[in-house]
Amino acid sequence: MRANEGFPTMYLSVDLIEAQLRSCLDLPQTLKPSRNPRCAVVNAIVYAPATGRLADLSFAHVAPEGGMGIELDVLGQVGQEVAGPDSTFATELAELTLSGKNLRRARSLAARVLSEPPRILPD
Repeated sequence: MRANEGFPTMYLSVDLIEAQLRSCLDLPQTLKPSRNPRCAVVNAIVYAPATGRLADLSFAHVAPEGGMGIELDVLGQVGQEVAGPDSTFATELAELTLSGKNLRRARSLAARVLSEPPRILPD
């Protein structure tokens, strides 16, 4: 068994190490494009929509359902002072990665999960 067998080749049918080495050595790739995607991923970074105190993150406890893969990194905490877009740098509240069987499904899941923005109470 080679070091890169397993996850990448099982799901992507691509030898990622060979592809990287070919790229570094300026060799032509042996990859064949597929018109049948196996999944799609949507990544969203959620920033504070206003300056104030974070009152609620509605999507903080989202669980996977029906073929939906979720990776959620929550950085903001309820009660935390946050800076909105009126500041030089808005506070990052969370990073959300959703996967679905295709891009349309992944975008639909992301829209549903992010339908309620974070609630911010003014100071």
